Amino acid sequence: MSSKGTLNKIRDLIKCSNYKRLGRCFESSRNKYFYDLGTGKVFQIEEEVKKILQLILCGDWKEAELCSENAIQEVYNAILEEEILQAPELKAYIGAQVYDLSSKLNNNRAQITLELTEKCNMRCKYCIYHDGNGGYREFGSNDMTFEIAKLAIDDLMKNSADEKSVFISFYGGEPLLKFELIKRCVNYCEKIKNKNISYAITTNGTLINEEVATFFAELGDRIHITVSLDGPKYMNDKYRVYANDKGTFDDVVRGVKLLVKRFKEAGKGISLGINSVLSEYEQDDLNNIELFFKSQDWIPKETVYTSSFVSTKDREMDYLGVDSEVETELIENSRKIKGYFDPLFDWAKDDKGKDVTSKLIAKDNMIKELAMIHRRLLFRHPMKYYYMCGCCVPGARRIYVTTRGDYLICEKLGEAPSIGNVYKGLDIEKIKRIYVDDYCEKTIEFCNDCWAVHLCGMCYMNCYDKDGINLKLRHSKCIMNRIYIEKNLELYHELLESNSQVISVLNDYDFS
Repeated sequence: MSSKGTLNKIRDLIKCSNYKRLGRCFESSRNKYFYDLGTGKVFQIEEEVKKILQLILCGDWKEAELCSENAIQEVYNAILEEEILQAPELKAYIGAQVYDLSSKLNNNRAQITLELTEKCNMRCKYCIYHDGNGGYREFGSNDMTFEIAKLAIDDLMKNSADEKSVFISFYGGEPLLKFELIKRCVNYCEKIKNKNISYAITTNGTLINEEVATFFAELGDRIHITVSLDGPKYMNDKYRVYANDKGTFDDVVRGVKLLVKRFKEAGKGISLGINSVLSEYEQDDLNNIELFFKSQDWIPKETVYTSSFVSTKDREMDYLGVDSEVETELIENSRKIKGYFDPLFDWAKDDKGKDVTSKLIAKDNMIKELAMIHRRLLFRHPMKYYYMCGCCVPGARRIYVTTRGDYLICEKLGEAPSIGNVYKGLDIEKIKRIYVDDYCEKTIEFCNDCWAVHLCGMCYMNCYDKDGINLKLRHSKCIMNRIYIEKNLELYHELLESNSQVISVLNDYDFS
């Protein structure tokens, strides 16, 4: 059969008008690959097959006729045998259909995060609360009362009948400004006998004293403590300052050392996290941060390190389509310019063939991203359903309780409609309307256009403003997300080729 005849057969088998969404060609330093959307399979391919697939994905059938007849036949055989390039159109999300929202929210709630105060004793120069910093919140003067906290706790306990374990997190502002409220909440929870209750707190660490350290040590590893510290003193104190512009490094280190000491004296293991905001991220900066943390023998070896870049306010953008000029330029620049797209990613994978999870400040980020590839959905036949990407069941996985007692989806979401309050509980009808029906209706058009929809971890973040869904806030994030996913596909297969033992740690990653 001629090349044209085989291509016509391929065209007849592909029941899709938007070819670009059906898969993605990518490559490691050694090999070329094709990811198929419908099945989740990844195939190692030769250059000529890659060329044909790329032409098919672009709908350039005329140019494809000039390719090798053997390679065209190979693609045709793969379609017949492996059922690639057969992903059905996205018309509905299975996540919106399979769970009973009322049952889930009345029986399976797992966590609340209590915004104990809008106040903070620091004025970090990059903080999302900082006036004029482009963040989505502002400092306030409100504190949560115990009455509001108690109502939120009671509501969690009442509606988590099918959950043996629940989690209560303390957040701010700076939550240790309300340490007495933390103690009251914990003491109240400790009287509840039918649940395993764990706690978490995110703190700047400056207010940790003997009383705080002793109280937390009594809880042992039932409380996870995340402290913010950006690295060595000269880096931390450049941005993490008090209102009088004095650096905070010494106070944070003193506080964390005291915590570690009290836990050790109590014979309890400490569950500690250190979060660093990477305000400066040249390679030397990242090396210095890494060296600092590795050289501090007072930091427990089990400490979990997380890192992020400075948050900025979401900006609206019109939809440009997949592989637009803007996206293509970003992809090209990310390949040519080291650190252009994600300095931490490029720094962490700098030494090919080595363990990219060995860098403390990048390990959690890298494992999470690679685990998304490693644990992707895989099917013999094209998957008929599409999940709601990284969206949780709103209100079930976690609820953010404001100082006034309003319920929001989570602390990471900016301005967005509330989902209830401590007085009336969750507004299930509102949740269904705004965070299920509206979300599904408005996102399908764009997600159906995307080859990465089954690998996507994007959630409700960057989708809402105070009035409801606003996808113009998300379009730029979708571009960045696709670039991340392609880079992760490349890195994952690079590791499979050169250091497959690294992959073994991905099976146990907890996405919660």
